[in-house]
Amino acid sequence: MKTILISSLALILPANLWAQDSSQEATAQEEVPTVLEAETEIPFPVYIDIAKGERQHLVGTGVREKFWIDVYGFGVYVDKSSAAPIMRAAFEKASAAEDDDAAIAIIDAALLNNAFNKTMRWVMARDVEGEDIAEAFDDSLGPDINKLYAKDEKNLAISLKAMAQLRAWFEVTNLVEGDELLFIWKGNELDSIVNGKSLGVIDNYGVCYAMFHLFLNEDDPIDDDAYEATIAALKLMAYPERAFKEE
Repeated sequence: MKTILISSLALILPANLWAQDSSQEATAQEEVPTVLEAETEIPFPVYIDIAKGERQHLVGTGVREKFWIDVYGFGVYVDKSSAAPIMRAAFEKASAAEDDDAAIAIIDAALLNNAFNKTMRWVMARDVEGEDIAEAFDDSLGPDINKLYAKDEKNLAISLKAMAQLRAWFEVTNLVEGDELLFIWKGNELDSIVNGKSLGVIDNYGVCYAMFHLFLNEDDPIDDDAYEATIAALKLMAYPERAFKEE
């Protein structure tokens, strides 16, 4: 398997990879290149087939650390065909914004748009007990949901209840080094998959938003370098003609 060790995907994912038809399925003989997350050296395929006819492309990798210890490597994947026009419109709107803060808000809002499918792939770098994962959700997802629905008590209550269900699934799911987790966001649904088995689907925008906001926001992302690399890769995806000119 072809493997590349580099931190910025924008430098190594050529436009011809993104130009592939998203409906194309990998054959048994097809060799899928991988990118090594720089800190953990965990490999991430440059695309994954989420379902028949749906291929998502890698746009960023990073690492989740706790007290300077690597917990898991992660990769961000998006559906190119729907993400590209949405992000292109956002980049163009941001370029005309009054200031940097306004531009960042436009881009981050587009990243968390539920109009294009996206997936977060985690690969565990160490063993983690389910109770610790559940507590991490309390500390990370809870505040984001509370902030999102600060003026909407009804949706706040619904989203916190949905988060409690997600928490309950993981509380009894102990993870070991090498385990693969997929969080697939489609519409308002979040499918949580551990080693190929779905724990269940949460039908709630607030939970989807909070899960991905941890990684896809400029102010305080899980990994700053991963966020910047994701933005750079999405620009190449949104403007493929620029990528071809640079090759």
